Amino acid sequence: MDLVELLPTLHQLRFGTGNAYLWRERDALTLVDTGVSGSGDDIRGAIEALGLTLGDLRQVIVPHGHNDHWGALSEIAANATIMVHGADAPDCGHP
Repeated sequence: MDLVELLPTLHQLRFGTGNAYLWRERDALTLVDTGVSGSGDDIRGAIEALGLTLGDLRQVIVPHGHNDHWGALSEIAANATIMVHGADAPDCGHP
């Protein structure tokens, strides 16, 4: 996984399959996309590389209900608000 700064407040996580984005706004961290199952350690490492912890993750946005977008959701989002379209929520395992 590569961590690429796009803006001081926006970083891209480049996985072998797909991408995710970390957006930092004041004390809130938002993750857009989680990558495939097993990506949790890479996401945690990217967050720590930014000087934050997984506990700083406030929101996770799942663009749509495909495994390459929500696969690592259960690995990283224990305390975060999860945003997903209602039609995709059952596929992501979140009602």
